[in-house]
Formats: sequence, structure tokens, C-alpha cells
Amino acid sequence: MSLYYETPDQAEAAMEAMAAVMQQEGHGFSHLMKRTEQGTDFYMALAQDQAHYFFAKDNELAWLAVDIPVAEKAVKEILAGGSER
Repeated sequence: MSLYYETPDQAEAAMEAMAAVMQQEGHGFSHLMKRTEQGTDFYMALAQDQAHYFFAKDNELAWLAVDIPVAEKAVKEILAGGSER
């Protein structure tokens, strides 16, 4: 899923705002952490037996939910531009 903003700065701000909300308890996500891959900062959290990733790229805020066994490979592929979202 993706949301589009007018500017990259707005997408980045939305990503950070989402992370701030997810740091609170009571939303069903755990293990929130900020990471960097391929020069892109992104967040990862766990919920419902999946890894959930969200990141800002250009004016897009993207969310990726992936089964845990393939999660690392999937996010690296997405961030490298090797797969469509």
C-alpha cells in the first residue's frame, strides 16, 4: 500500500509520525525499529505473524507486510527497486 504526498519532505514526516504512533502501546505492533538499507531509512515492526515495513521514497510513503520467513529478502528487493510494489 502506498500514500502519495506533494513533496518528499511530507512523505518523510508522515513516516516519522507513523513511527511515533507505533511506539505507543495498544496498537498491536511490537519490536518497532528504524533501519537503513540501500541508503533508505525505514521502519520494521512485527504483528499478526508478519513483518511490517514502511518507508518514504520520493513523495511516496509505502507499507509492506510480509510473512516472516521471506521478509528480509522481500524488503531488500523492494528497496533495491527489483520488484514492483
